[in-house]
Amino acid sequence: MVIEPLHHSERLEMREKSYIKKIIPDFSGIDFDLYPRLADDTNPMHRIWNDGAWLKAYMAYGCYWHRCAFCDTSLDYVKGYCSTDISALYNGLHNQAEKTGVYGIHFVDEACPPAGMQLFALKNCAVPLTGAEKKRLTWWGNIRFEKTFSRDMADLLSYGGLTAVSGGIEIATGNGLNSVNKGTSLEHIVSACCAFKEAGILVHSYMIFGFWNQTEQDLIDSMETLRQLFEAGLLDSAFWHKFSLTLHSTVYREWTEGKHTDLKPLPLKEGQFAENALSFAGENRSEKYAESLNFALDCWMHGEKLKKKVETYFPFKMPSPSVPADYVERLITLYEKKRDAAFSTVPDSRAKFVWIGGTPVVLPAKNSFRLCWSYMGELFYAESGADSGKADVVVSFLKKIAAEHFSDSSEAFSAATVLSSLGKALFFQLRGKGLCALL
Repeated sequence: MVIEPLHHSERLEMREKSYIKKIIPDFSGIDFDLYPRLADDTNPMHRIWNDGAWLKAYMAYGCYWHRCAFCDTSLDYVKGYCSTDISALYNGLHNQAEKTGVYGIHFVDEACPPAGMQLFALKNCAVPLTGAEKKRLTWWGNIRFEKTFSRDMADLLSYGGLTAVSGGIEIATGNGLNSVNKGTSLEHIVSACCAFKEAGILVHSYMIFGFWNQTEQDLIDSMETLRQLFEAGLLDSAFWHKFSLTLHSTVYREWTEGKHTDLKPLPLKEGQFAENALSFAGENRSEKYAESLNFALDCWMHGEKLKKKVETYFPFKMPSPSVPADYVERLITLYEKKRDAAFSTVPDSRAKFVWIGGTPVVLPAKNSFRLCWSYMGELFYAESGADSGKADVVVSFLKKIAAEHFSDSSEAFSAATVLSSLGKALFFQLRGKGLCALL
C-alpha cells in the first residue's frame, strides 16, 4: 500500500526546501586513504565507479522531469524537485575538497539540471589554474539525454571540469521511448551523445528490458540501435537493467486506474522484505534474454564484435531488427547539419558568449592579421580583415570574455558586444572552436 504522511505543513516544507538549497555534505572526518582503489575493468567509464574516490553531492533534490512511467514518480525524492544554490554548493564542495584532498565530485542527482551544470562549470572556470593554493574540481553525474546538451554546452562543461555523464536511454526505439514517457527522442539522444563525445566527455547509458508488454521485435530493435551507438563511438559503456514494477511508479498508478489491462500484478509474498517491489504475471519470461544481452554489451564496451548481427547472439531464434543499418549514422549527419547551422547563424542579441580557446597567437598577414590557437588538441587559424594594428585589441577582448571572468551582469559577454568587437567574419570563424554560447 502507499504510505501517506500523517502530517502536512507548508511552513515546514518551505523550511525544508530552504535547507535543501544551502546544505553541503561534510566529508572532513573521512580518511579516503583507507579505501581500496579497484580497477575491475579496462573500460574507462566503468573504472570511474571504483578506481578512485569521489565526494558525493547533488545539484538538485528530485528530478526536473519526473514523468518516466517506470520510475517511482509518486515519491517525493523524485517528484519533489528543488534545486540547490549552485554558487553556495560549489564553494562548499571546493572547501570540502581542500579539507579531504579529494577534488573529484560525483553528482548523484536523478538528473542534473543543465542550467545548474553550466553555472557549476563557470564557477569552476573561475578558479585560477596557476598557483598551488587552489585546484579546480573534476566532476561527473547523471543527466537526461536531451537537446539542451548542444555542442556549445558540452564544450563549456568539459572545459569546466565535467569528465563523464550517465543517462537513461532505457528502450532505444521511438515507440519504446514513447511507451515509457521518456520525454526525449532518439534524435535528441544521438545529438547529446555526439556533443559530449566531441567535447571529450565519457558517456554511459542505462538500458531496460523485460517490460510486461515488450515484444521481441522491440527488444531486438533496441539492441540494434545500442550496437550502432557503440559502433559510431557515441557510448563508452552501458548496462542492461531488468524492468521492475514498483508500487510508486506511474505504471502501477495507471494500472489502478484501469489502464494497462495486459499487466497482471501479483499479491505480495508472505514475509517479503520490501513492499514497494511488485511481481507480475510473466515477469520471468524475459530472463532468457539476459545472458545474451550482457554478453553482447560486454563485447561492444571493449570494441569487439561490433559488426556481428544482433539476433545471432541468442541461442534461440530471434527476429531480425527492423532498424535501418545506417539509422544512427543518419542521426549523426542530422546533428552535424544542425550544429554547423547554429555555428553560422547570427545569434539573438540577448545571447551570452564566453571564450574558452586560451590566448591566441597573432600572425602577421598582408594588410590584416591571423590568429592561431589550440583548441581540443588541434591548431586553428582565423583570418581577420581588420588592420594589423587592431590585433592586440581583439586578443585583449577574447581574454576579457574568457569563461574564467564571466559575469552575468557584464555587457562584454552579450552577443551584441561580441559581434561588434570581433566583427561577423571573425565571429563565425571562432564559433565551435572556442567561442561558446551559453544557455
